[in-house]
Amino acid sequence: NLSVKGLLLAGVPGGGKTLMAKAAAGVFGTTLVRLDMGRFYSKYLGETEAKFTRALQTVEQIAPVVVLIDEIEKFFGSSEGEHEVSKRLLGTFLYWLQERKGKIFIVASANRVSQLPPELMRAGRWDRCFFIDLPSIEERSSIFQIHINKAKANPAEFNLPALIDGSDGYTGAEIEQAVVDALYIANAKDTALSQEILLAALGDITPTSVTRKADIDSIRRLGDQGFYPANTYDKVPGSTMGRQLSVD
Repeated sequence: NLSVKGLLLAGVPGGGKTLMAKAAAGVFGTTLVRLDMGRFYSKYLGETEAKFTRALQTVEQIAPVVVLIDEIEKFFGSSEGEHEVSKRLLGTFLYWLQERKGKIFIVASANRVSQLPPELMRAGRWDRCFFIDLPSIEERSSIFQIHINKAKANPAEFNLPALIDGSDGYTGAEIEQAVVDALYIANAKDTALSQEILLAALGDITPTSVTRKADIDSIRRLGDQGFYPANTYDKVPGSTMGRQLSVD
């Protein structure tokens, strides 16, 4: 049943927001459609709004469907010198959210929730709002195993605890990229993917936890603003409580 409204996912790039949208489509057994807002903008007066309206009408025609809107703050976000067209698009979108008739589930992602207009954050606008933190130890272990398998290697031949330790503060996308980079290096050397090459590839990546630490800190504070944690927590020894590992 797709009578529910949708989800708002907050998190840094590479945290798995798009994967969650795909998972939602799988749960509902429907098609996933990505609404690429950037493609609607036109230099001609009224054309942007017309394209957007036609896209929403098409979504209704193909329902039931799960609709992904990536980085929603880029198009509906509030900022100084906000463009009039963006305001009109927001008005159209909010009206459509309220009045749509088809079985349409929205998954919207945001990297910077602070830039979202209050109208999008009103109580009842979304069924749930989640924040996606950096992956825990258990999650990083699963991510490594998935991508090592994709690289046609055997995870059992790798020292996973060392890889997990070397990827503290990395997003899932950064771990995936490290495996891809390591595979390229191994192919160039005409050798198999190895622990040493993979650890070196990890070391060549500067993780988001370093480059965008302030963004991660703000995302973690969303738990005090009605957002629910979307991923698991690392266990603190001697405690029944959990926490995410610090990236300080």
